[in-house]
Amino acid sequence: MKRFLIYAFVLLVGFEACNKSNHSTPSSPAPIGISATVNGQYTTFNRNISIDTSSTANEISITASGDSTPFRSSILGIVVRGPGTGLVKPGLYTYAGYDYSGGLGIATTINYSQVLFGSYDDSITVATVTDSTVSGTFHGNIEGQIINFNDPQHPQDSVITVVNGKFNLKW
Repeated sequence: MKRFLIYAFVLLVGFEACNKSNHSTPSSPAPIGISATVNGQYTTFNRNISIDTSSTANEISITASGDSTPFRSSILGIVVRGPGTGLVKPGLYTYAGYDYSGGLGIATTINYSQVLFGSYDDSITVATVTDSTVSGTFHGNIEGQIINFNDPQHPQDSVITVVNGKFNLKW
């Protein structure tokens, strides 16, 4: 009996050693949320995140509210639309894209006025997409017009620059 326990112990230790030597440590997944550098300031958009995949079978529409100063009252929009049916595919989505089109938008308050900014110069890269997750990067120059209270007929053009944008979302 004593010999049986020793053999069992040796087999168990040997089995565990083999498992440990072949076991790789899983990498840490990216944090869930959206972040970017907006007009030179690191910003996160992690409040009221909404992901719509139901309006069109090959489109993902993301909206999220800012939770970082100075964009706390801002809403970021990311839309990607791909060819065919089903989920969008990993790839590069741009405003001028034919099969893979995408766009960025920001609604924010400037000078006590709600301003909508839309991008005509953007790039959204979908890195991964599954039945319940999407991740990727984005950047662009998002253009809008700010109302001039002294001359409301002639709003001032303005550009919001977004770089280093990252999203990793679950629904």
